[in-house]
Amino acid sequence: MRLLIETGLTHFKYAQLEGDRPLALESLVGGSGAAEPPWASALARLAPTPNAVYVANGGPATFRPRLTEWIRRAWHLDPQFIGVPTTERSALPVTRYLALVGARQRRLTPALVLTADVTIAVDRLDAHGERIAAWTFPGERPMRESLYAQTSGIAAAALLDPPAVVDGFGVNTAGAVQEGARLAIASCVAELAQRATLPVVATGRFANEAVQWIVPAALILEDLAMEGLASVVASGSVV
Repeated sequence: MRLLIETGLTHFKYAQLEGDRPLALESLVGGSGAAEPPWASALARLAPTPNAVYVANGGPATFRPRLTEWIRRAWHLDPQFIGVPTTERSALPVTRYLALVGARQRRLTPALVLTADVTIAVDRLDAHGERIAAWTFPGERPMRESLYAQTSGIAAAALLDPPAVVDGFGVNTAGAVQEGARLAIASCVAELAQRATLPVVATGRFANEAVQWIVPAALILEDLAMEGLASVVASGSVV
């Protein structure tokens, strides 16, 4: 069994490679930055054990030796970490690159491919799947943290209650901050989509929130990067 792993700051996904598709995909909340990560116990229960492991590490570089050591001890294997080929026009985080591979594999081009996690990345693919433009801006969490760091009163009020939202409007401080950040993100994406007159394909843990106000609705494929990882491994084009 060939095992695929995709990691990030907020998630940890794994699946079996069957042909060129990920099967039995599991997604865990709490990625490489989690204090008590759930991935170790989840992987320990896998049966049968894998004979090859391919990893797209979207978390910090410090997570790589940690995961490598666990896999060596558990399965006596050296995992293969996926890199981004030099043929890409500029350096990309690996999970963002794999989301583009997934979009090309599904023949979704031309399109704007939005990868929504801690940061929001938008890549424009032409009809041939070539990346011809890109934008990156802060995600919801950095926006909130920046606001709280400069306005301690808002931070204190936001901690009193969980976000309360009615019809897209925040009705308490936490809800107003949350919806303000989400509306800012969605407005940026909607403007880009309108200028390009292209459909939006959204992926990543926060894809739903990032595109909730876009008209026409975006196509949401939360596991597009994992599909791209499966395609890269199956084609033998691992960097």
